[in-house]
Amino acid sequence: MIQPVTPREVIRSAVQAGIIDRRKIWMDVIDARNKMSHEYDFGEFHKIIQEIKASYLPLFNDVYLMLQKELPGE
Repeated sequence: MIQPVTPREVIRSAVQAGIIDRRKIWMDVIDARNKMSHEYDFGEFHKIIQEIKASYLPLFNDVYLMLQKELPGE
């Protein structure tokens, strides 16, 4: 049987492999995503958007830059 892979498992594995760090913030990214899919209060929605811009986009940029270095050029 194929075991399902969850986002939390992917984050844990990536931290263990040294691909990413700051596990807590990455877990917060997952929580923000989950909140966004069930949030109907515009004030809360706006807070999450600000959190994404301020805290989470730099994480994705770091991964992007790391991948550019590690992967063969095109």
